[in-house]
Amino acid sequence: MENLKKDRKSAILKLAQDIANVEGGIYMATFRILIDSVDKALDFNKIVDQCEFNVDLVNGRTYVDAKSLVGIFSLPLYRPLEVIAYADQASTQALEERLAEYVIEPVGANGV
Repeated sequence: MENLKKDRKSAILKLAQDIANVEGGIYMATFRILIDSVDKALDFNKIVDQCEFNVDLVNGRTYVDAKSLVGIFSLPLYRPLEVIAYADQASTQALEERLAEYVIEPVGANGV
């Protein structure tokens, strides 16, 4: 099971690297958040919806578009979730700052 998770993450990283090779490169930032109420989920969605880049929300092997309220509410809100943002470094750092009240653990970032 653990190998499957590693394989999935490495496949996503490879896809991001392939996209980066097209032009200019992207930055993939990941961090853990906790959304423990409906109000926080709505506020989180408003913040992420303003981004001009892709943002995913991950719980285990389930990936959803963080801009989708239906996607957010399909995940367990009582557990930490992982945010993956695909953009330039400045944009991903700005997003992490805007989501500071939700961030419980910065996971890392990969320049791709």
